[in-house]
Amino acid sequence: MKIAFTADVHLHTEHPERYGALEDILSQLEAEGVECLIVAGDLFDKQDPSFYPDFKRMCRKHSSVQLLIIPGNHDPNISDSDFGEENVRVFSETTLLPIGDATFLLIPYEPKVGMGDKMAEKAAALAGQEWMLVGHGDYMSGVREPNPHEPGIYMPLTRADVDRHGPRQVVLGHIHKATPPEERVVYVGSPHGLDISE
Repeated sequence: MKIAFTADVHLHTEHPERYGALEDILSQLEAEGVECLIVAGDLFDKQDPSFYPDFKRMCRKHSSVQLLIIPGNHDPNISDSDFGEENVRVFSETTLLPIGDATFLLIPYEPKVGMGDKMAEKAAALAGQEWMLVGHGDYMSGVREPNPHEPGIYMPLTRADVDRHGPRQVVLGHIHKATPPEERVVYVGSPHGLDISE
């Protein structure tokens, strides 16, 4: 099964170009036979049900693509009940999820906790497996490009956490600038610039 990732779409009715960016992604995935899109947080700019109808229409239009969504710090309380679409699942709790031949640990944003804490809770279930982590927060290693719109640290993940728990790959949302895909820990970035600096 082919799987794609995105994050930080920040859908908002005052910014139709963001819906357009997601529409482009879904169209391209269908054209390439990709069956699953994992959204690593902040699909919506804020918790506002008026943002959902256009998204739901898009999901119905692209029903061959399964959308697996973890909430981010901008939309921490979204849930399956907000959408009711067959191809949309929201993971509001840390979940170990097999998809095809791969295993993913999906960690939604949660304030005042680190991703390492959430990995530790699933350590027994992860033992002996090869798996990937998908989360939303700040990777605390090396040079970190700060997010000027959100000062502070959000759901940190440290290099020690990665070394201790051993995910094969880490895919993160929260920082809007993508990092090189060959790294072990990557930010997928935002599919559309959210301001002039992006």
